[in-house]
Amino acid sequence: MHRQRLDFAHPQPAVKLSGNLGGALVLAASVVLAAGLIAHHRELIEEIDSAETRIGRLARAQSPRLAAQGSRQTIAEEVRRVNQSAMRLTIPWEELFQTVESAADKRVALLALQPNFQKRELKISGEADDFGVIRQYIERLESGEALGEVRLVSHEVVSRPGATRIRFELTAAWRLRT
Repeated sequence: MHRQRLDFAHPQPAVKLSGNLGGALVLAASVVLAAGLIAHHRELIEEIDSAETRIGRLARAQSPRLAAQGSRQTIAEEVRRVNQSAMRLTIPWEELFQTVESAADKRVALLALQPNFQKRELKISGEADDFGVIRQYIERLESGEALGEVRLVSHEVVSRPGATRIRFELTAAWRLRT
């Protein structure tokens, strides 16, 4: 076994800096590479600034045209909404409700009335005891002045404890002038 000498008070350096040519070359290459990256970074920033300036000029040149087009679209949308509101106001609601109420039967429960303004159509959802009651309800709706072309669109048998009902959906065109 060899004798080891441990001297903690005066440790030897692990790497000798004097005469290490490889380390100096790596350091020099790193400095050159860093300088190149900094120069490239500055070029990229100048290109980005130039592109942003061109984009700004183009946007300012386009903005009057886009503003005019946007205002035309806004006006067209507002006109459409005003026309829809006017159409809703001219619907003869009272006559439609009177026709629906006069056709009422205690064996028919109305669930919803949904008007379609463009088609001049009314969708009626409800429940009844049987198909005969639904058929009679359709006949009463058509006999009134406000609604015509009443059609059964869908139906479904709904079973509840103690009772079976038929849920139905009708469509009807309103005949009244608006």
